[in-house]
Formats: sequence, structure tokens, C-alpha cells
Amino acid sequence: MFAVALSFTVMSMLSLAATEQPSVALDLVYPNYRGLVFPGGGPVEVAVDSDPTKDRLAATVTLVGGEKKAFAVRSLDEAHEKIAVSAETLPAGAVKLKVIVRREIDEVEVAAHEWQLRQLKPDEVKKLRVYIDRNNNTIVDGKPFFPLGWYGSPNEKQMAEIADGPFNCILNYGTNHQSKEWMLRYLDAMQAKGLKLIYCLNDVYPTATYFKDKEWEGISGNQAIAEAVIKAYRDHPAILAWYLNDELPRKLAPKLEEYYERAKAGDPNHPCYIVLCNMSELKYFTNTTDVYGVDPYPIPKDPVTRVSDWMEASNAAVKGHKPTWLVPQAFAWYQYKPKGSDRGRKPTEEELRTGRAPTYEEERCMTYLALTHGAKGLIYYCYYDLRVLPQYEEMWGWMKKIAGEVKTLSPVLLSPEDLGKAAFTPANAP
Repeated sequence: MFAVALSFTVMSMLSLAATEQPSVALDLVYPNYRGLVFPGGGPVEVAVDSDPTKDRLAATVTLVGGEKKAFAVRSLDEAHEKIAVSAETLPAGAVKLKVIVRREIDEVEVAAHEWQLRQLKPDEVKKLRVYIDRNNNTIVDGKPFFPLGWYGSPNEKQMAEIADGPFNCILNYGTNHQSKEWMLRYLDAMQAKGLKLIYCLNDVYPTATYFKDKEWEGISGNQAIAEAVIKAYRDHPAILAWYLNDELPRKLAPKLEEYYERAKAGDPNHPCYIVLCNMSELKYFTNTTDVYGVDPYPIPKDPVTRVSDWMEASNAAVKGHKPTWLVPQAFAWYQYKPKGSDRGRKPTEEELRTGRAPTYEEERCMTYLALTHGAKGLIYYCYYDLRVLPQYEEMWGWMKKIAGEVKTLSPVLLSPEDLGKAAFTPANAP
């Protein structure tokens, strides 16, 4: 009796092993921006990750638009395969992308996913004032644009000082505390000086309390204020993007996904940007934005390579399908300790030892670590702190020098051409 039971158990286990589904992951590579397929943007592309040593698998990728269809079938010989299907023969409008992975031996389906896409007409592309292209570059009015700017405050004098350098954008806190009339004048001045604004909507995210018992232009409530602000400024040529999340925690991700969808609906012509500081939580925010940001501030206590580590973490979280605009440190940590202290004070020796601002070499190193690890924009933090440092004049001089180098390099940074890894000597150097 025991032998019979044991035999039955072993046979059951073998049967289960034979029918166990192989692990397959499906990922949309392109379109990488809001499901939009651009004219001339290249084929729709899907990545399939599997284990080819367990089962012989094949993937079918199908595009359906109107009454037309395009498809590709591929045997999965490698652990990571990319499959491309041209959408050129499909009409503009809604396109359904479907991927099915089957075992070749018995055609049993082991994985499937659908995406709803949209094929754009050329005139629809022209309406997109700002968007992200296939190479994760920012396109402004049809031309590549490398965001190079500062966090700041809505101050006309400081805006003019930033405009006097090689910078092209600002992310200002406190913009919703300004009247619509004042902001429109400010945006006009920014546009005249060649600057774009990443408009901060972080103070009216769904559970924010900044505007509790307050109003904007007679409107109350976070959702109503956010919608009214977007409507008020979305057509201004100085708007670059909407800033929806400043270091918010994972628990808010579902609400922030809804917030992002409302922002997209309110303005389909500009991307959304967020910045996060918890690397273990990055993957939970991929559906809440178009552009990622991370803000490693390593100086003076941590290795400067924290910048490249965080860039790699951001790239991994979005699988390379969204850009990262990194936030390099341009302040002193002592300015925030103790909280509420005078940020412009002359620091003590101990404060300099434990919380000084970056040196020229460190600032330049952070900048290039970000760039060589794929940053598609740099928004330094922050101008109002930098401006009150005792060494401001000297530091501002070399900040403009570093930014000048980045501006000169921007055509290369925005180029889709990849020449591979650079050779260096010795090959085992860190």
C-alpha cells in the first residue's frame, strides 16, 4: 500500500512538472511615450524575456488598426528577444498590440498581453508642443532639447540671473501661490529670455495639505486647482513639463497614477516629471509619469558615484524606456541643519566638515557621471540655496562653466547614434 501511494505521488509530481508554465516577461519597448506611434518613428517593438533552456517557445506579435493587420512570429532562442512590427500600413488612430507566447511542442499559450496604442497623423504631432521621442530625448516645437536648469522660486531677479548663463529651464516651487496674472507675466518674461518652466503641481497632488483652507483664483480643492492651473497655462510656449511628485512615498503611487492620468487628459501636449529618492521604490511609479528624476546628494559624506548608482537604478526601474532628468547637488547640507536655520550664514568648521557644498571638481564629476550613465536632462538643486552661500560668486562662475560644457555637448547627448563603449587604459581601472 505504501509503495502504491509513493508511486502515485511521484507520478503526480512529474505530471505537474511537465505542465508547469515557463516564466515569461513581456515589455513594450516602443512606443515609449504615452502609447503614441509617431510617423517615421520606426516599428513597434516588444521585448520578451524567457528561459529558452526549459521549453521551446515562440512569440506572435500582432498589430490591428481599423481593418488592417500586421504581425510577426519569432522562435525565442535567446533569453532576451526584441520583436519589431511595422505599423506603416495601418491607418492613423487606435491600434491594438497583442503578444502571445506559446510552447512550440503543443502550442499551449504561456503568456499574453495587450496594449492600446495610437498611431498619430503628422498634423497631430505638430500639436505636441513637447514630447519624448523613441531615444528618450525631449522634443520641443519639433526640435531636440536637452533640459539644463535649476530648481528655484518664482523670483524675477533670480530668473534673469539664471537666463544670463547657458541654462534653458527652471523648476520653481511656490508657483501656485502666485496669481494667474502674475504668472502669465512671468512666463512671458521667461519665454523672452529663452527659458522654459517645469511647472510645479506637487503642492496639489491628491493628499497634499499645502492648500488646505486656501484657494487659487477663487478655486478650492486639490483636484480642482490642479485642473484649473493646467488649463490656465498649458498653451503658454514657456511651459516645458508638469512636476507631479517631489520624493513622495510608495503608498501614494495608486493616487499618483490617477493624478498623472488627469494631468495627461488636461494637457496632452506636455510631459509629466517626477523625482524620487528611495531607490527600492522606483519601480512602483512607472505608471505615474513620462519622465523620471532622482536626486542623489552625496557631498561630503557619500562617494560621488552615488550619482551613477542612482542613474543605473532609475534606468533599471523603467527598463530604459523613459528618460531620467537627474538632479545634481548644488547646495550645502549644513544649510538644512538645524531645520529652519539661516541658509546664508557663515558655516562653522564642523559644518564645513560634515555638510559643505560640492567643490568644482565634485560638481563637474557629478555632472559627467550623470551624462555618461544616460541622463537626458540635468536640473540642479537649487539656485536659491546656492545664491546665499558665502562662496556664491565663485561657485556660480564655475556652475555656468560646467553648464556651458553640457550645452556644447548637447548635440552629441541628443544624438540617436550609439558608438558603443569607449575604450580606456588600463582596462581594469575603476
